[in-house]
Amino acid sequence: MNGGEPGARRAALPAARPADRLPLYVAEAAMPSLSIVSGPNEGDYYPLGSRTMVVGRDEACPVQITDDRVSRKHLHIR
Repeated sequence: MNGGEPGARRAALPAARPADRLPLYVAEAAMPSLSIVSGPNEGDYYPLGSRTMVVGRDEACPVQITDDRVSRKHLHIR
């Protein structure tokens, strides 16, 4: 019972979901990754492997951020 009040109902817990029905960000949690959560590239997903990933405004960057406040090669993820 919730808080010991008579007649109070306990919230039902959701049923466990099989791994193939988990959201992408949970199913692939074992692999380091970068996900864009807002802006023009919202929803983009980049798995991070053993190579260095360059993030920046330059079109040659694997992860391009289209924002004037970001430099051409803003950061490297190793």
